[in-house]
Amino acid sequence: GVRSSEFGVRSSEFGVRSSEFDGAVVLAETAAGRWPGIKQVLEFRRPGSRVRVHIPGEFQALTFAAWVRVDSLDRRYNALFMGDGYETGEPHWQIRDDGKLMLSVMVDDSLPHPRHPDLRFHRIYYSPPLWDLSMSGQWLHLVSVFDPSSRTVSHYVNGVRLSREAIPSEFQVDTLRIGNAEIGNWGQPVRKDPSFAIRNLNGRVDELAILNAALTDAEIRELHDRSQAGRD
Repeated sequence: GVRSSEFGVRSSEFGVRSSEFDGAVVLAETAAGRWPGIKQVLEFRRPGSRVRVHIPGEFQALTFAAWVRVDSLDRRYNALFMGDGYETGEPHWQIRDDGKLMLSVMVDDSLPHPRHPDLRFHRIYYSPPLWDLSMSGQWLHLVSVFDPSSRTVSHYVNGVRLSREAIPSEFQVDTLRIGNAEIGNWGQPVRKDPSFAIRNLNGRVDELAILNAALTDAEIRELHDRSQAGRD
């Protein structure tokens, strides 16, 4: 089965196994989930919709997984899970307006980005496009894995790997952190111009999980299959 190295938020109410990681729901609303009438999920519609969380500690790998129903990609960047201040070792998990899944990690917040001097030294890893407007309202199981030990970042949809990209040596990050973070929004954008700072998701999220391990292809297939069958 999928290994149990899990921390952070989980389930449609974003409850967790330890109250230490409970999320604070801000302006997000309950809505029908994948099985209407059986359970509810959180819907993010308003610009201020978010779930605030705090996940302390240091980690050697991260796997992000969630069922996501995208209604539209209104922003250039649409938040799934975002570290607040984007400091060294912190992740950002998003969907770009062209339907590409994005996972980025801050490599060194004390250094400027070589191509964007107003930003710090980070690296973004993209999937191929996995969403377009014809899929509005459709539930997708999205997973992204950051694995420093194998120096790879992988993206999955509905249990199938879409891409695997090598982490270049100059962008290697061995210690990952989260701290204060948000589901469905970005708490402390590093620039204030609206096209960059406003990243609220327009859609619904169910069964979001963050694991402090790099799941394998087989484990991600199992996670999807069990969850799709309602056994997760």
